Amino acid sequence: MFTIATVLKSGGVYHEGYVLNLHRQLMSVQKQLCNFVCLTDMVLKSKQIATLPLQDNLPGWWSKIEVFQLVGTVIYLDLDTAVFCDLSPLAQVVAQSDSFFMLKAFRKTETFASGIMSWSKDFTYLHDEFDMSQYEAKDWDQHYIKQKLHEHNATIKPVNETLPKIYSYKHHCRKQLPADAQIVCFHGDPRPEIVGAPYYP
Repeated sequence: MFTIATVLKSGGVYHEGYVLNLHRQLMSVQKQLCNFVCLTDMVLKSKQIATLPLQDNLPGWWSKIEVFQLVGTVIYLDLDTAVFCDLSPLAQVVAQSDSFFMLKAFRKTETFASGIMSWSKDFTYLHDEFDMSQYEAKDWDQHYIKQKLHEHNATIKPVNETLPKIYSYKHHCRKQLPADAQIVCFHGDPRPEIVGAPYYP
C-alpha cells in the first residue's frame, strides 16, 4: 500500500474541482490499491476524498512543504498534473530505495522540479527544518528542497527514469496529447481547466 498526496491551499487559482479531477484520473488507471489524500485548509464537499489539515499557514505553493510529514511510500503530485498511467511501478521502485525522487525539470537552467516527488524513507526534516523567514513567497520551493537534501547527504533521483514518458503541456502537448504519454505537467498557464479534455473534462 502506498499513498498519493496532493495539496490544495485556499486563496489561489486552484479549487476542489482540481482535486476531484486528479482523483478521478488516478482511480481510472491505478492497478494496485493505494491511498489518496489531499492536504488542505479547506472543507471539501466531496466525501470520497480523504483530507489532512494544513497547519503551518505557508503562502501559496510553499504549503506543499507540509506533505513531507507523511511517512511510508508517498508519491506527491501537483494539482495541475494529468495522469494517464498506473503509478504502482514508481511506488515499487521508490519503496526499495533510500533516495528521494523528483521530476526532472523542463527548464534547461534547472535540474529538478517539485511537481512530482516520491520517497519512502524518513524525510520529515524537509518539513521540520523549514523556516519561511529565509525565503520570499515567490521563491521556488524546489530550491529549498534540493538544498536541504544536499545538506543531509541525500541522493536525488529523477522520477523520469521509471516513468520516461512525462511531458510538459507547454513544450510537447499544445497540438495534441502524445499517444505514449504517462503524465503531462502543466506548470503554469494555461491551466488544465482552460485546456479541457483530456486533461480536465
